[in-house]
Amino acid sequence: MPFLDHDLVDYVAQLPSRCKIPFGKKKCLLKSALRGIVPDDILYGPKRGFSVPFGDWLQTSLKPLFFDHLSKFTQEQPEVLNTNYIHKLFERTRNGRQNHSFMLWKILNLVVWANNLNIHISKKGVE
Repeated sequence: MPFLDHDLVDYVAQLPSRCKIPFGKKKCLLKSALRGIVPDDILYGPKRGFSVPFGDWLQTSLKPLFFDHLSKFTQEQPEVLNTNYIHKLFERTRNGRQNHSFMLWKILNLVVWANNLNIHISKKGVE
């Protein structure tokens, strides 16, 4: 990561603010440094987000991990999650009828966290 280079960070930290943000224009120094290297339509274009392909991951490489952790979690804490409903969400996402990828991703994170740290969830909260 170029912005984590210690020499670059030390150099930029010593620059006066008027050089870093002239007239309140953010990233002016960065854009001028990249002029001619990065195409102008990218350099001066609108911000673009990026999406995380967790839907694809859940349908391929993370599918075994998802169901292994879900199974372990529900064996130890059967009252917390409705696995039939989760399986329906997974199937609806898989067949393209609906997209529940983000919810399934959050469920994966919950069960991995709880399983790995031996966290127990009850009606009272996390124990």
